[in-house]
Amino acid sequence: MEYHGPVITLWFLLDLLLGSLKGSFSVCIVIINILWVFMLRRLLLGNTLPFRTPTLPSFFLLAYCVLMIIPSAIWFSYYEGPATNDYIIAVQILPSFFVLGISLANTSFPSPARAITRFVQSDIFAAKKVNKGKFPLFVFVVVLELAIITTYISQASVIPFFEIFSKNPPSKDEMRFAIYESSPMIIFLYAFVVRVLVPITVLFPLYMMNRYRRTWRPIFWLSLVVGFCITLLTLERQSSLSLICLLILSIYFLQNYRITQRQLICLCTLLIAVGSFVSLAQYSQPLSILSIGDRAVSYGVMRVLLDPSYMTHVIFNLYADHPPLLGATIRVLSLFGIQYEHLTAIGFVADLWVNYRWFGVILGPALLGYILQSIQICFFRVRTVPTMIIYSIMLLAGGWLIYSNMLPTMVLTVFLFGSLFMHTINKLYCYGRI
Repeated sequence: MEYHGPVITLWFLLDLLLGSLKGSFSVCIVIINILWVFMLRRLLLGNTLPFRTPTLPSFFLLAYCVLMIIPSAIWFSYYEGPATNDYIIAVQILPSFFVLGISLANTSFPSPARAITRFVQSDIFAAKKVNKGKFPLFVFVVVLELAIITTYISQASVIPFFEIFSKNPPSKDEMRFAIYESSPMIIFLYAFVVRVLVPITVLFPLYMMNRYRRTWRPIFWLSLVVGFCITLLTLERQSSLSLICLLILSIYFLQNYRITQRQLICLCTLLIAVGSFVSLAQYSQPLSILSIGDRAVSYGVMRVLLDPSYMTHVIFNLYADHPPLLGATIRVLSLFGIQYEHLTAIGFVADLWVNYRWFGVILGPALLGYILQSIQICFFRVRTVPTMIIYSIMLLAGGWLIYSNMLPTMVLTVFLFGSLFMHTINKLYCYGRI
């Protein structure tokens, strides 16, 4: 599902949000709720939820505020629907229960503030044994990545990225859904490559280049080009945009939680340009610098910033009179006999609503807050190069929940893989093996 709402301009927003009683009321709700969430965080969590040095739960909460809480005022003011009031209430109350879940997790561990502070303040390159000698592992990941991609290319009937350059490209539906003609195992492995293996092969040289610039610089640029080519094979925006977001996070971590305006502007421009390119290519539309630039603004605003809150509003009203689906949209539950209903990219809040109504909207964020904070405290103790790569991947996977579903298969895979990896690293570190 994609954004099909009104064209958003500055004058549209000013007229909508300040030119009517309902709009002004929604703006007040958003401001009061954000202040309330930050006050609740200060009272209950303190140093266990830092924002400048993002943790798994704080990154999710910041992304949620930008992508859901603030834009929800637009749809509440613009549309009338049977569940519009339920929508604005659900979106606004979710962070409070998320914070309560984090608070409950803190009570389950001794000295959570000390553990988190120690992690965010540790030196990435201090643990020399952990950082050195990882080149053979890097080579293994590269070989595994290329083997899976070669298998995918050899059995796929249509590779959307290659078809861009053909004289008679397939229809837009064939381009968009080409990946789903492959077997479920190939689809899963390709998703694992672009979500985990490609980030590892790109971020590891980036960290090494920061320390051994002359040796690792060509390896990094080669890995980055190959990584982009792999993520663009299916012309899915999420894959290539994730890689750019991971670069932004990694540069921020490498520079001791700082990033220059120039770096941020360049990377954000690249992010929007790549997204615009994929959007045009995906629908077999003409590609040129002008067309990419023209699509960039609409893509950046409508598709990136507004799409999650808009889709959530649509689903709330679409399923207003529908009985709860009781987990039917959760693919993994189909293993236990529940009939799967294909309803993807509707947003975390909407998925909670259509499946469990208010029970899900209240309990879901509390469980998520508890789980994210528990993973943060249990597994992330000292910053090293391998740790920060997995950490960045898991940060972004948590943020993608806002765009996707309640329990998407690949997000679960990323968190299970990351937790197992960190458990192994911590055990080896404790026993002096690394």
